[in-house]
Amino acid sequence: MDSDPNFQIIMAHGAEGCDDALGDFIEAGMRIIGVAATPSAKAEWANKYGTNFENDVFMMHRFCWCGEDACAWCGGNEPEPNFRHKELGLAVRWYKYIGRGMEISNPNHLNATGVARVILECLDSLS
Repeated sequence: MDSDPNFQIIMAHGAEGCDDALGDFIEAGMRIIGVAATPSAKAEWANKYGTNFENDVFMMHRFCWCGEDACAWCGGNEPEPNFRHKELGLAVRWYKYIGRGMEISNPNHLNATGVARVILECLDSLS
């Protein structure tokens, strides 16, 4: 079979992540937080998948597909989000890697300033 030089794969905006600029900002923030909360030897993976980390400000957990009923992240009807800012209640879920099939709790109540606050508070809590 010959390859067709005119053949293109076109993906709609949002097919690999959120479908708006705010979602893109949140996705970038999740990646930055994941790397910052991970020991440097594993930071490459954290940029894509997140990391397992929790402190008083936020919680982040990589996507889980263990399938165990007792698993908080993939078992039961309402799995835990992959990220939660504890004070604001911002919760983010993704499928396998950050940005894919991302669901954001209460996105209508967020703006760029609020997202920046979440990102900065998480990063400040790591120092």
